Amino acid sequence: MVAIDCHNPSGARLVASKVYDGTQMPGAKCSLEPGVTLTVMTACGPFTTTDSSSTEPLEDVLKEIERVKPNVAILIGPFVDLKNNAITTSDVSFGNQFINIIKTIEEKVKAMETNVYLVASARDAVGYPVYPQPPFPWTHSFAKNLRPLSDPCVLDIAGVRLAVTSTDVLFHLGKEEISFPPRNGDRMSRLASHLLQQGSMYPLYPPSEDVNLDLERLEQFSLLDESPHVMLLPSDLATFVREIGDTTVINPGRLTKGPGPGTFSVFRMRLRESGNLETSAEIIRI
Repeated sequence: MVAIDCHNPSGARLVASKVYDGTQMPGAKCSLEPGVTLTVMTACGPFTTTDSSSTEPLEDVLKEIERVKPNVAILIGPFVDLKNNAITTSDVSFGNQFINIIKTIEEKVKAMETNVYLVASARDAVGYPVYPQPPFPWTHSFAKNLRPLSDPCVLDIAGVRLAVTSTDVLFHLGKEEISFPPRNGDRMSRLASHLLQQGSMYPLYPPSEDVNLDLERLEQFSLLDESPHVMLLPSDLATFVREIGDTTVINPGRLTKGPGPGTFSVFRMRLRESGNLETSAEIIRI
């Protein structure tokens, strides 16, 4: 959706003379209790390097969860990555590989007070690769603090609204966006602002060739009625933390990059005396 000044000199086309900046939606109200600091850790897959099916990177981030002891840990797919030849050519079925990964996570976190959320991804060999994507099919009885989530999703954590998607919407927008003058301003903030101004977790149509888009479900499950306090947008683009209006936007990067290590993020939130939410975030190399 755009607002422009234009005229129609020939009756056949509109000639634009001015494009107005978008307006961000009203911010969500924060009901976090004063004096409480909420700690969240997030990591985005792949959780294996491209030349291996070993879960060592996943085990490393689980050790970080055990060390930091966040209130919430958000692990974003892919968990069984379709782009990893070692996984796709394995003799172990995709379902069993997924269950093994979940059991690895469960064994580490079941005794913790940390709530761990697993966000589905279209790159996973399990689940339904249509956007918006429902949570992973939960056919086994896992720990109570381990829960599957859809892509996208909006969480209410102790009164803080947090929006998450595993789809690389920033990369998809970056391929289609035209900005003039070129290389002007903060590109990452500009790309992320499209989601907040359009009120959608995937404001691109037609979608990228990598996305199977269900338009009816998009209107039902992917639209935002208010700006979240935090938005997690993992991407192959450069990692960043940006304040856009009342929203903190974080690209934590991916836990592995090719055959090498990647990054994850830890951020903390507390309520200022003024009533505004203060967020401090850091991007950490694994």
